[in-house]
Amino acid sequence: MTTPPSPVPSAKQKGTVAELAHDIALAVLSQGEIRSAPVNYDDDGIDRIVYAPTRTKLALFVQPKGAFTLQRGRVYEFRVPLWKVPPDPSNYFAALFPMSATAPWLADNFWLVPGPALLERSSRDKALVIRVPAAPDPSNHWERFRIPRAALPAAYARALGMHLRPRRQAQNSGLSETAQAFVIESALVCHLTMGSGGALQGWTPFVDRQGFDSSVNFAGSPTVLFLQPKGALSRGPDGLIQAHVPASTFHPNPFAFLVILEYIPSALTMGPYSWFIPMAAIADRVAKSKGTFVVKVSPSPRSTKDNFLPWRYPTAQLPAVVATALASLAKRDGRAPLPSKRREILAAQKAMVGASAMRLRTDPATCVAALRRAAMRP
Repeated sequence: MTTPPSPVPSAKQKGTVAELAHDIALAVLSQGEIRSAPVNYDDDGIDRIVYAPTRTKLALFVQPKGAFTLQRGRVYEFRVPLWKVPPDPSNYFAALFPMSATAPWLADNFWLVPGPALLERSSRDKALVIRVPAAPDPSNHWERFRIPRAALPAAYARALGMHLRPRRQAQNSGLSETAQAFVIESALVCHLTMGSGGALQGWTPFVDRQGFDSSVNFAGSPTVLFLQPKGALSRGPDGLIQAHVPASTFHPNPFAFLVILEYIPSALTMGPYSWFIPMAAIADRVAKSKGTFVVKVSPSPRSTKDNFLPWRYPTAQLPAVVATALASLAKRDGRAPLPSKRREILAAQKAMVGASAMRLRTDPATCVAALRRAAMRP
């Protein structure tokens, strides 16, 4: 039997991942010194405003774009609508990233093309198609704008007319707690989107008074699972990952889960394991805590210190695990708890997908697509 190709995210989903991956890399590589903010609507072709608070009054207008496949096996293609370039293009940049389906989602090199250089090649009433080879090619017109991913903050700093401070040898890459939370939450959205082939849609509530920083649903389905992403950008002296759950915003919602991630700043990637823990499983501990419950989990494959091992999964499997709980919620009959432990997840997948569940587990995106179909069947 021919195996169907793995599902792929839509163009808009890929664009969102490119923008979030850009934001994550900029925050981590600049240690929070240079920041980016989304623009609510991009009528002027501006998806991000890049700025350095307290350092300069200037700002840059940036349009991050991503390409996931080589065209004709040789070049990446990026389409830049020139009619959206601002009248004064001096502070405008197109950031062109080759992309991959896994963290850090951005390739090792990219192209940062300034607005005036874009307008050299075509008139404003056209879309400029930029073709760049995967390997360096001095004969390519755009080669002069190729820079290493690690040089992203320095390139923006030059454009802002400032110098970056020397990097601090900080345990958490020098980021504040709020910046670390942003990295964890954004990485989760990217991972669920790409790891599910676009079947999972992540979104963020404007106000998280109940501690639910993120929510997820299947594309086209009204059923929603609430998530509280937590994690760390470093391990403690004991080798464990700590996550802090404030009692003031904790609600033991039966449709809510604590998702713990490890993010590794030096590699701009996610750790090998993630945790998918029902809020109800920690409700008593949060109630007994003095303001904040500190969850400690172990990334060691041979761990005996982790009280949450039943909810630990390889990070690559997390999209399928989330999708299994979401599909179970959509098909829920009565008040049975949603699956979360490994044996519960495996049993639920088999019940909804059938005999092919074991085969699908090796391909999380295809597994999620099958679970979505099962959840949306009448």
